Amino acid sequence: MTTILNDSFNRANTTISTTGLGRADTGQTWQSFNSGRGRITNNTAEVNLDPDDAGLVINSGLSNFILQVKFLTPNGYLQIILKADTSRGDYLFIEGNSSGVWGITSYGSGNWQSLARYNGTVGERASGTIKAVVNNNLIDVFLNDKNIMSATTTFLQGNTYQGLATGQGSQVYDDYSVSEFTVPETHNSSLNVKGTGKINVNATVEKKQIIHNTTLSINSINVLNAIPKREQSINFNVTGKGLIVANTNRIKSAVLDITISSNLILTVQKLIQVIIETYGKGLLSVNGQITKSTNFNVLGKSTIFVNSGNTKVATTTLQLNTESKLNLQFIKIINSNADFKSNGNVFIFAGDSKSIFVTMSFISKSGLAVNTKRTANVRLNTITKGLFTTNSQKLLLSDLSPKSTSLFDLQPSVIRLAQVLFEASGIFNIHDGEPIIGIINLNAKRELYVYLVAQQSLEIYVKAKRNLFVQLRGDVNVTMENQNFTMYSGDTKYIRFPIEGISDLSGLSVSWFIRNTPLTKRTNDGITIVNNEVQIKLDPEDTTKLSGPYYHECSVTDNFGNHSKVLTGYISIK
Repeated sequence: MTTILNDSFNRANTTISTTGLGRADTGQTWQSFNSGRGRITNNTAEVNLDPDDAGLVINSGLSNFILQVKFLTPNGYLQIILKADTSRGDYLFIEGNSSGVWGITSYGSGNWQSLARYNGTVGERASGTIKAVVNNNLIDVFLNDKNIMSATTTFLQGNTYQGLATGQGSQVYDDYSVSEFTVPETHNSSLNVKGTGKINVNATVEKKQIIHNTTLSINSINVLNAIPKREQSINFNVTGKGLIVANTNRIKSAVLDITISSNLILTVQKLIQVIIETYGKGLLSVNGQITKSTNFNVLGKSTIFVNSGNTKVATTTLQLNTESKLNLQFIKIINSNADFKSNGNVFIFAGDSKSIFVTMSFISKSGLAVNTKRTANVRLNTITKGLFTTNSQKLLLSDLSPKSTSLFDLQPSVIRLAQVLFEASGIFNIHDGEPIIGIINLNAKRELYVYLVAQQSLEIYVKAKRNLFVQLRGDVNVTMENQNFTMYSGDTKYIRFPIEGISDLSGLSVSWFIRNTPLTKRTNDGITIVNNEVQIKLDPEDTTKLSGPYYHECSVTDNFGNHSKVLTGYISIK
């Protein structure tokens, strides 16, 4: 980064005038803008006691640049001029008032236009450093190295005058510099690329390896490689007939608008607040380690692949239209919305962890597969003419409304508080491991198998003139009565029994007591659960003072508050 203009203002004091700032350290001369005035005072520059909205400017010869200046005593409305038309009085500037409100504003032909705003604090406005990065129509503003606002404008683009001003009163400045804008040091970049061979964009050689507010407008009929180290606030406008590859470690606030007739591969470590709008006839691949607040709008006629790597996706919206194959793979999905249209295959894989608060709307003319380990608060609205498969270890508070003209297969291990509405003209299978409570509405001839635990209830609504056949299976768990045994007073005993029909007892509370005695055992206080077997330990002091027959019972409460009595009987203590 080469400094073209530098002024420390370390020179003799001057009186307030239109020429009061004199010459910069690098030789350029400050000149009045809109009748603005200034002076050197105590090795600083004080600009403009009168009139308002005026100042002094200097010609750096640069239209793309990095401007940096310190601001001191804030007596009025600070204005840092980025572009100035000295003949018309029009200018583009950064402003900051005494309340801590900052902005990027333009004034032209008598009209004021606000381009960006940042609501800061009074403390931030007291004193500090402002840096502005101007690259063609892109402007980034940093306050004490914090990126506070950005804007896009073509106003006075190509102008080479910068300067200092105030909107009202006076403002003191120090250490003013204007440097050349170069890609390795900038926080803004814009690429407009056309090529018939191989195009390679590599930003990994820069020191900080950071690119902010990047716009890529690329037309390639062969190969494009874009490999920045870190990218923030990115716009991709890509048209390619060959292979397009974009690799980065981190993307924040990105907008991707991609049209391809061959292959697109986007690989990132982190995706935060990303909007992807893609149109592809070949292969689209998006791989990311972390994705947050993401919108996918995808149209493809071949293969579309979205992979969040090994971490998580949060607050994701997917709107996809593909005539071939779509593949989504996530480890964790939180607050997700998915709208899919596919003429080929749609596959969603949530890895080995969990999916929470997921809403999915699918239209598929071929195959749809949804695989998750744990799913909570899920709503699925699906229409498929091919294969619809949903495999899940756990479904909590689920709402499923699928329509299928072929095969629908649902295979969760545990369903709790589920509402299921099915319409199918082909083969319909439900494989419910151990649903605890189910409300099921049937709208066609169906065979239903439901496993009930203890005193849980099942409500079944049959529409029209449907016949319902309910068959109890031998392994359906009901209260185990007449669980009688004999023991001797003061003995150490272990009472063991299984709770059948539930593969996952996590969150289950178990209690056991002997009537007319103070003896009570609870989970983690005399009761343990090992491999779906309840084990009650009786210590010698529990029965030392007991003798005769006693009624005992055991009950369980699940994590929804549902209570079941699972065991009753008598103990004879000698």
